[in-house]
This record gives sequence, structure tokens and C-alpha cells, in this order.
Amino acid sequence: MIDDKERILLLLKERWIKGEISKERYEEMKAELLAGIKVEKKELIAEPFDEQETVQGVGLGSVLLGRYEIEMEIGRGGMGVVYKAKDIKLDIDVAIKILREDLARDGRAIRNLKEEARIAMGLSHPHIMRLHTFDEDGHRKFLVMEYIKGETLKDRLEREGKLKESEVIALSAQICDGLDYAHREKVIHRDIKPSNVMVTERGEVKILDFGIARVAADSMTRITGQATSGTLVYMSPEQIRGKDVDLRSDIYALGIMLYELLTGNPPFSGVTIEHQHLHETPEPMGDVSPRLNEIVLKCLEKGKDQRFQSAEEMKAVLEGRLELDSERAAREAEEKRRRDEALRREAEEKARREEDAWEERRRRGAAERENRKEEKRSESIFVETRGESELKKNWALTDARSIQEQGGSVFFGRIAEIKKEEDNRFRRLIGDMAKQRLGH
Repeated sequence: MIDDKERILLLLKERWIKGEISKERYEEMKAELLAGIKVEKKELIAEPFDEQETVQGVGLGSVLLGRYEIEMEIGRGGMGVVYKAKDIKLDIDVAIKILREDLARDGRAIRNLKEEARIAMGLSHPHIMRLHTFDEDGHRKFLVMEYIKGETLKDRLEREGKLKESEVIALSAQICDGLDYAHREKVIHRDIKPSNVMVTERGEVKILDFGIARVAADSMTRITGQATSGTLVYMSPEQIRGKDVDLRSDIYALGIMLYELLTGNPPFSGVTIEHQHLHETPEPMGDVSPRLNEIVLKCLEKGKDQRFQSAEEMKAVLEGRLELDSERAAREAEEKRRRDEALRREAEEKARREEDAWEERRRRGAAERENRKEEKRSESIFVETRGESELKKNWALTDARSIQEQGGSVFFGRIAEIKKEEDNRFRRLIGDMAKQRLGH
């Protein structure tokens, strides 16, 4: 009977991924194990914990350099085999990646790997797997790395087919964090793909094999004469052309990976994959929001200058802190429309004010002309009335003088009354004219 739950879960998962047991049987045995029911050895790979069993010449239970005790195999890849081990000196779990023999024997490959390992060991970030050292024990060459409890995105894709959009956005933000840190340290990964990104049990992203995986893949291509599996799927156009790469090459590879996570398949595949990378535009992703579609397709621009110019910029767009090109164009168009509308309203208001001012000037002009006409009429009446009054007064005075000359004092009082009446009538006329002018 076996009671090491962690080892058993990993071995059961490996059997399920390899198709040796069904998903239902895997889930059933996992539930039994978590419930405390022990699992028989026959359910696992034959004698998996036998210390005499060897894989790539490494015995489970053996100790490398008198320090790293091999406990179990946890993965295989183009570079070699990865084991969980115990660092006896520090009493911590570590991951040991033992290089395949043909790679370990190639002096040029080892020199390149050591140089990349030296650079990678200088990286320290929550979303980058820590590389402790590159070492050797006899003919074995191996990397000692941080041990991570979790699974790669490749494992997730094999199990689930594709991931939810919200989860992809959350994972992408963490990946961008790790990439941005490395890029600021002048380190380019050059091999971003699902198998090189792990997600811990707490949902935290860890980017694996910074710089090392690409050097190992290039070395294997040179040694065997064949491109390693999966290399071209995530390779940027500039890499295919043999041009210089920079951080934007990692962004292109990240775009390929996100496309695969969202749809279950990479955008380019088949015998013409190099031509597709260089000349073809990926199809938009169905069942994915237009905004995320635009983000991923911007990563996959053929020209580096058309992609996101940094992982930080991409993260800011993912989180909505920065606008996409289409969003910026729409905002600028709306701002222009509002400016044009404001200018139109201002022009209309100006024209209305000018029209009102013109109408006021016209009204005042008409009023002034009418006042002048009225003044002329009043002056004419005044002159005419005054002339008439003066004439009557002259007549009265003439009559008075005539009467006086004749010595007729009887009528003298009557003449004075007539003069007074004429004066009063003249004053009333002047008052009426003044009232009329004030009324206008």
C-alpha cells in the first residue's frame, strides 16, 4: 500500500494525461485518496517508487552531489527529465531538470546553457520560477530550480480544451508582470508557450526556463538536424527570418499562447506554418469579446512596431487602464464630434445675436425717424399756432389802440380778457405737444 498522497496524485494524473486511465477513473481515485482511502500499487505505474528503477540513468532515491535526493519524476520534455528532489542541506523541496545525454555531451550547448543559467539566476520575481544553480554530477548535467506545486497551461489545455475568457485575462496580467520585470532586466525569454507557464495551486503564475528553453531547443535542432516539437508554433516572424529579437518577440509568442488558451488551438499550424507566421493574419476568435480579440491580434502583428511595445503596456490595456487603438480612435472621433457641435452652436448663437442686434438697430432707426417726423409736425404746429396767436393779439391790440384813440374805455377790460384767453390757449397747446413727445 502507498500513502504518499502528493506522489500518488501526480502519478494518477500522468496516467490520465497519457490516456492509460479514463478521466472518470482518475477523478474517482483522486476522491478516494483525498477521503483517506489508500490506493493499490497496481493502479499506478509499475513499481513507481522502486529505488532501483532508473529513468535516464537516475535512480529514484539516489542523491546527486550528496545533496539532492531524487524523490519522483514529475515531467519530461525536449531538454530532459524533471524530478522532485529534496535539498538535504537546506531541507527544502526543489525541482531537478537532468539534461538528456546528447545535449549534456555537447560542449557548445553546455556553454550556452551555463551562460543563460547565469543570467536567469539573477531574476527574482513572484511570477518567474527561481533558478538556483546549474551543476553536474559525473556525466550528468542538471538545473536546480524552485519546486512549484501546480500544473502547466499545457496540462490545463489537455484537460479542459480551452480556458474561460476571464481566467485568461487574469493569467495574462500575471504573465505580463513577470515578462515586464525580466525585460527591464534586459532578459528575453524567447520561448513563451503553455508548457513553459505553470499555475500554482493558489492560482499564481510562474514562468519557467527563462532563456534556457530556447537555447536548449536551438541546440537540439543543431544536434539532431530537426526542429524541436512546438518550436515554430510560437515563433515570431523575426525569429523565423533569423533577425534580431527583442521583448516584442515575447509579446508575439504570448499572443499565440493566448489565442490557443481561448480557442483550444494555436492560430497557425501545419506544413506551411512558417509562411503563415510571415504572411497570414489569424482569424478572429469566435465566442471571445471584440476587445480581447483586438488585444490578442495586436500581439500577433507581423511588424514589431505594430505590437504592444512593452508587457506593461499590454497589461494596462488588459486591465482597462489604457485604450486600444480602436477605443482611442472612437474617443477622438467623439471628442471631435462634440467640438464640432459646440462650434456649430456657437456660430448659431453668434448669428442669432447679430440678427437681434440688427433688428434692434432697425427698430431704433424707425423710432428715431418717426420722432423726427413728429418733431417737425410739432414745430410746424407750434409756428402756425404762434403766428395765429400773435396775429390775434395784434388784432386785439389794434382794436384796443383804436378804441383808446376813440376814447372808448368801456371795451378796455374786454380786450384784456381776450389777451389772457389767448395766452392760456397757447400754454395748453405747448403742454399737449410736450405730452405727445414724451409719449413717443
